[in-house]
Amino acid sequence: MNIYCGVCHKVLKDANIVKIDIINTLTHYTCIGLHSVLIKKIYTFENIKQKHWSIAWS
Repeated sequence: MNIYCGVCHKVLKDANIVKIDIINTLTHYTCIGLHSVLIKKIYTFENIKQKHWSIAWS
């Protein structure tokens, strides 16, 4: 299952730096400039998968 960037619609890869906004949209760090208040977290995609998907699927 692939997860795609909410802006450029390219596949997110483990080494990509991504951000999660306040409505839980994943985007590449460089795709759009959001005001810092709207960004919840900035991680590598691999770290996000480990933290969030492991909780959801356990």
